[in-house]
Amino acid sequence: MAKLFLDDLRQAPDTTWSVVRTTDEAIRWVQTNGCPECISFDFYLANGLDSLPFVHWLIEQDKEKNGAFLPENFSFEVHSNSPAGRAKLRYLLETYLASKRPIE
Repeated sequence: MAKLFLDDLRQAPDTTWSVVRTTDEAIRWVQTNGCPECISFDFYLANGLDSLPFVHWLIEQDKEKNGAFLPENFSFEVHSNSPAGRAKLRYLLETYLASKRPIE
């Protein structure tokens, strides 16, 4: 299972994670390796940037590919210390993923 850890400072919890430090690096990693099954996000990154552009990019890629970009068993974690940042990331991803699920 491929796992991606986006954080400008912290190290991943273990060696099963691929670490990227910027949104651009995260996008390049996904373009090269495909979308991982799990991504762990920090919200605030270096130089006053945040991880929202990467989240928006992931969602747009999935929409362009009619829902076939994100793996079927895609999951995510938010390890940010920012309560507002955690809430933003979770809201965007949870709302989008919920919209993809069939209504039972």
